[in-house]
Amino acid sequence: MSLLDDISLAASQRLMGMERLLWVIKETSKGNIETAWDDYYKTVLDWNVQQLVFKTKLIQYIGNPSLVDELMNDNDSVLTIYHHKDPKSLHAHFLEAHRLIKQLYECAEHNCSEKNLLIDEVQDKIIKVGLSIEQFHKECLKSIYEIKEEDISTRFSSS
Repeated sequence: MSLLDDISLAASQRLMGMERLLWVIKETSKGNIETAWDDYYKTVLDWNVQQLVFKTKLIQYIGNPSLVDELMNDNDSVLTIYHHKDPKSLHAHFLEAHRLIKQLYECAEHNCSEKNLLIDEVQDKIIKVGLSIEQFHKECLKSIYEIKEEDISTRFSSS
């Protein structure tokens, strides 16, 4: 369960960093935009550094390859170059949201005319990221409980 806690914490921190930056840009929360960006970007680095560890531990401890694909998959690397309308993994949702929040941050820095449109897009994407985190969490719990049930049934079936 600590693996799930670690993944949930990293994902929640990244999501909250993104939301905090959005609130500062919208001026619904006090703060400096550059500081909010720096704080958010630290969560991006933390998430990215932990990705491989999360992937390895999911395989090692849970053994469900579909969970690894829900966390991150080979197609995510394409998202760094191309924009996809239907990201599949949690990491892909974060990549899409990052692209938008970075665009909004740069827009806010230069006071561009598209700021309100970008705010709406970022808000929508943040909701999708949150839902993706919840879905991933549910799938992890489901797999963990299936493993526990299998373990219990094999222990007691030999008696």
